[in-house]
Amino acid sequence: MLTEIQTFSQITQLSLNSAKTNMIKWITSNRNQQLENSRQVKKMNKVRIFADFHNADVKGRIRLNCTGTKADLKRQGIELQEEQSLIIYSEELEVEGVVHYSEEENLWTAVIDWNAIEEN
Repeated sequence: MLTEIQTFSQITQLSLNSAKTNMIKWITSNRNQQLENSRQVKKMNKVRIFADFHNADVKGRIRLNCTGTKADLKRQGIELQEEQSLIIYSEELEVEGVVHYSEEENLWTAVIDWNAIEEN
C-alpha cells in the first residue's frame, strides 16, 4: 500500500512538473510574441526613408543626401532632426537608424548597426 502511495505521489509530482514546464513555455512563447508585435508596431510608426547603403562616411554613418532620400523626405514632409529615429531602406535592405548632423561634411547622416541590416 505504501509503495502504491509513493508511486501515485511520484506520478502526481511528475504531472505537476510537466504542467509547470508547459505553462512556462507557453508564457515565454506568448511574451516573445508580444515583444515581437511591439517591435513591429514601433517599426511601423517610424519614419521610413530611402538611402544608399554604399554612401557611408568614414565613421560608417549613412549619408542622407542622395536623390531618393531627398525625394522621400519631401514627399513625406519630413525635416530631419538630431537623434531622430527612423528606418533606412534601399531596394533590398532595411535597418533602423538614428539621425545625426555631420559638422565635418555639412549634411545629415544616420548611425546604423551594420550587423542589424535585414533583407526586405
